[in-house]
Amino acid sequence: MADKSKGPPPPPSDRDRASASGIPLQRYLAEQVRTTNANPPAETQAEDRQPWRVEAEEVPAGDGFLDMLLVRRVDSDPMIRMAVEVKRFYDVEEQRPMRLLFLAPRRDARPAGSGPFLPYRDPEKTKGMTSPPHHLLGGEFMATVQSRVAEHCILEDRRGNANMDTFARELLTQMEALSRESVGHNEKFAFVPVIVTNAELRLLRVGDVDLATGAMKNGASEGESLEFLRYEKTMSRTGAEPVPSQGTPNYLAWAAERVRTVYVVRASHFVEFLRQFSVGNPPWDRPKR
Repeated sequence: MADKSKGPPPPPSDRDRASASGIPLQRYLAEQVRTTNANPPAETQAEDRQPWRVEAEEVPAGDGFLDMLLVRRVDSDPMIRMAVEVKRFYDVEEQRPMRLLFLAPRRDARPAGSGPFLPYRDPEKTKGMTSPPHHLLGGEFMATVQSRVAEHCILEDRRGNANMDTFARELLTQMEALSRESVGHNEKFAFVPVIVTNAELRLLRVGDVDLATGAMKNGASEGESLEFLRYEKTMSRTGAEPVPSQGTPNYLAWAAERVRTVYVVRASHFVEFLRQFSVGNPPWDRPKR
């Protein structure tokens, strides 16, 4: 029970209020990326691989602003862009980062080693298209880092309707809006959506469920702590192609085309994630079936 004799807690300082906004975290992460670019690790120089660099911050996109837009190139490969949204989750009362609990399915839906489903831009396919506005396609890429996959996320302290699904969909919508801007008309690039957060990331695999109580009967009681993971589910409003020439045969195929991957990365590991991360084997280089 709280000690009322001490009176009400002091009001938050200006620094506390600024920190709660998440803006200092966002700007500091961008500064760290720039600092890393100024002093790239030896292995990056040896591989003739350009590091990720900050292309722009606070980019107007759709109805809001994209926190960070990063870009990199590997030799002569097409450009890769990364759309970054920064989220701060902090428990003020307990003075600690909140925990984001991600749930993995009982059985993996895709084979081990499968790559992420990412949006990409291919102007040759979307040239002249105005309705519907669809400049980003979707396809499977191969990533240089392997990561665990989750389909659901439970926020420790949910406020209103905000959840990981809404964060991810908003980010994908902003990327679609950016792709329609008159910048680099003929550029072909992969687009990687990333949510960076100070929160603790935990992954728990769903076990068997007692139908009488709705509670899991087995499996780990505590989730595995992770530095980053793939949040993957049907989140896109558009399919793999701009406009299919024929209708989708069934809802299973319709949903499969709208699966997208959003990476979720701990802020403390973000720079290391960038050092390791790239994607290849783009859909435009593969023959059509």
